[in-house]
Amino acid sequence: MESAADVVKALSVVAAEMASGNITPEEAQAVAAVLEGKRRAVETVELEARIAALEQERSDESAR
Repeated sequence: MESAADVVKALSVVAAEMASGNITPEEAQAVAAVLEGKRRAVETVELEARIAALEQERSDESAR
């Protein structure tokens, strides 16, 4: 999983598995909690990259 979209897809699979009875609601909740942690980590990395790019752009403009 490399993006928030991947996490959404995984959550869809978990929901489908729960709906079909392959996993219990408690198991689905546990997996969803792990996926939420992954989503937050991915989001943090993406935001850090965006902030770094904006800071670099601002630095480049100041140097002109």
